Amino acid sequence: IAVQSINPGIEVFDGMLDYRIENGEILMLQEGTWPFLVGTLTLKPSRFGFSREERREFTMVIKGAEAAQFIQQMELGNISATGTFDGELPLVFEGVDGRIVGGKLTARDPGGNLSYVGELTYEDMGAIANFAFGALRSLDYEEMTLQIDGPLTGDLVTKIQFDGVSQGEGANQNFITRQIAELPIEFNV
Repeated sequence: IAVQSINPGIEVFDGMLDYRIENGEILMLQEGTWPFLVGTLTLKPSRFGFSREERREFTMVIKGAEAAQFIQQMELGNISATGTFDGELPLVFEGVDGRIVGGKLTARDPGGNLSYVGELTYEDMGAIANFAFGALRSLDYEEMTLQIDGPLTGDLVTKIQFDGVSQGEGANQNFITRQIAELPIEFNV
């Protein structure tokens, strides 16, 4: 069947779902595919009874999702990003409540860039905070992993880990940042 839209945390459109019904009460989802942020979103096969209340688990596989498209779709005007990501989002539904449990997206080689392009206000910010925001105005990364957990209708908890980090074009540079530019840096957010 054609699926106009679903929302596994980000609404996706124009998908196809292959399914069958066994014995009039078991739904077999054999595969679902949707275009997703320039890449694809695929539903792994799953099986559940729809005549009774039970926990339902689905896994969405993401391939080739573009960070810039994600930023645009989420309307995050203060951030700019590049990079291509692959990974999985395991979804668990109990009743009508759904959540992501142990989702993970990883950037493909060669990495990308993450930039804060919004206005910075320096009021009530210490010297270290000013330095950090200036240095991180543009951040090139070789590796990035996003770990995602939380309800689909609420706040998702996202852990971001960067590695192979260096300042990108447009970042504020000074004597200190030039001295540490060759050191290996890892960020955990």
